[in-house]
Amino acid sequence: RPYGVLGWTGARVTNGPGADLVVFENAFRTTWAADEWFMDPAVVEVSLDGTTWVAFPHDYLADDETTYSPHVEDWEGFAGVTPVLYDSDDGIDAFDPLAGGDAFDLDELATEGAAGEVRREGFRFVRITSAAILVNDDTGEVFPRERISNGADIDGIAARWLVPDDAGM
Repeated sequence: RPYGVLGWTGARVTNGPGADLVVFENAFRTTWAADEWFMDPAVVEVSLDGTTWVAFPHDYLADDETTYSPHVEDWEGFAGVTPVLYDSDDGIDAFDPLAGGDAFDLDELATEGAAGEVRREGFRFVRITSAAILVNDDTGEVFPRERISNGADIDGIAARWLVPDDAGM
């Protein structure tokens, strides 16, 4: 089951230059090793209609994909792996890499099928699902999680390139 679904009423997010969506979660550096992080990886999906979902490309790249890796670079394309540095009062744009969070660009999606339609037309809905409840196609098992994790706790989502939508969803 998804962690959460967010939608826009009367608008959709379209494909523009650079990242179109940023997901903020509370990943943080651990105290036991400078290059290790506590993360709650999640898969990000988008949809035009709330029924057909398209996942952003993601891949778990650890040497042993059946065990949790605390290294950010092993969680390619997942949300929940980059610390949040954004504060709306600090004057930094949510899409500035200095803000933290994990950015997603519709240009990362395939050009054919449902993904191609979302890439061309944009999306009205975002679904975030904890990786710990999804099956990794490489292993046939759920993605591993940090043993004390209880799933992603999303701090916020920022979208740009919003346009009015005649569908009136």
